[in-house]
Amino acid sequence: MAITDLNIKLYYESWEDVLSYKDVNMSFHKFLNIYLTIFYSSFHTKAVYKLSPPKPWLTQGIKISCRNKRKLYLISRHSQDPNKKTHYRRYCKVLAEVIKLAKRKHYNNLLTNSVNRIKTTWNIINENINNRHEKQDILSINVKGVVIQNNQSIANIFISYYSLVAKQITKDIFTSNIIGSIQNPVTYLQDILQQPPPLCEFQYVSTKETEKVAKSLTAKESHGYDEIPIKVIKQSISYISSPLAHICNLMLSSGTFPT
Repeated sequence: MAITDLNIKLYYESWEDVLSYKDVNMSFHKFLNIYLTIFYSSFHTKAVYKLSPPKPWLTQGIKISCRNKRKLYLISRHSQDPNKKTHYRRYCKVLAEVIKLAKRKHYNNLLTNSVNRIKTTWNIINENINNRHEKQDILSINVKGVVIQNNQSIANIFISYYSLVAKQITKDIFTSNIIGSIQNPVTYLQDILQQPPPLCEFQYVSTKETEKVAKSLTAKESHGYDEIPIKVIKQSISYISSPLAHICNLMLSSGTFPT
C-alpha cells in the first residue's frame, strides 16, 4: 500500500537538516520539501474531475487568475526571494477584491430582477453562510444548584442576566472612581493600567502533544496548498511529530509564523 511505503520511508528519515535550523522559515520549508518528496514518491498523482455546481459569478477570467495564483504560490514557496513572496501576497489581495466585486454584481442582479426580494435575500444569505451545523437545543441549565428545564424560564434567565451585565459594570466603574459627581474616564483608565499585564509564558510543545492534536483532526481526503491530505498526516504523524514539534517551538520562541 502507498501509505505503508510512505511510513517506511519516513521511518528511515533522520530529519537532521530540519532540526539543525534555528530559523522557523528555513526549518519549515526544509521539512515540507522532504515530506512532499517522499509523499510524491509513494503516492502517484492521478487526475480526477468532479463536477461541482456552477457558480454564476465565477467568470473565465477569475478561473485563470486562480490558476495563476496557484502557480505563484508554488514559486514563492520554493523561493527565498522576498520580492516573490510580496508579489504573491499582493496578487492574492487583488484577486480577493475582484472576486468580491463579481459576487456583489451577481447578487445585485438577482435582487434587482427578483419578484420576491425577501425570499431571494434569504437564499443569498443561506448560500453564503453554508451553515451545516446541527441545531443544538438547551435542554436544561443549572442556576445556583437548581436545575431548570422549562424553555420559557431558561429564556427569561438569559434575558435577565445579559440585561443587567452592562448596568452592573457601569455601576462598578462609577462607584470605584468618582471626582465629585462626575466620572473621570482618564483617571479610571490610569488606575486600571497601573499594573503591567502579566507576561505570557509558553511551554515547549512535545511530540506527544503534536501527535494528540493531529489524531484529533477529522480524517479528510481534501488538502490545502501543501497538497497533503489530513488523512495521510494522521496516518504518518508518529514519524513526523519530532520535526513538527521543533517547528512549533521555533514559532513560539521567535513569534514568527512560517511563510
